[in-house]
Amino acid sequence: MSAKKKRADSQKHWVKINFALEQEDGYPPVSSESVWASQASDGTLKIESIPFFTDEATFQDSVAVTDEEGELWFDELIEESDNSLIWIIFMESDGQEVIDDLEAAGCDVERCNESQCAVNIPKNVRLKKIRKLLDQYAHNDELDYAEPILRQGQ
Repeated sequence: MSAKKKRADSQKHWVKINFALEQEDGYPPVSSESVWASQASDGTLKIESIPFFTDEATFQDSVAVTDEEGELWFDELIEESDNSLIWIIFMESDGQEVIDDLEAAGCDVERCNESQCAVNIPKNVRLKKIRKLLDQYAHNDELDYAEPILRQGQ
């Protein structure tokens, strides 16, 4: 069975976890965010997508949830992954060059919309390298970024 087929089969068993968000001056533009998660053998859920707005957990973190009328809501972080999370807002371009550079550096990127994306920085990617890359683009006023979850060394 191909890796693509295995991933597609595993996605059939994924669930959505909701995170309540605090809005300030209309941001974020939503009051909750949902992410995909898979069932871990210990009964926790492992996050399988990169969050755009919540800073309570990120890709591959294990979490506990509460079932509220059939919807799963984040309850607590059980185990942190070694992944870091960065959010990017592109100022004028669609940011594809930046995304290509981040992916070439070993990061995973998910787009929220044309001007915003979330970046997963795996354990084996040096945060200092990613910051240097993003700072170059930020210096040219091409983007702004936030670092809501940082877990690996500089």
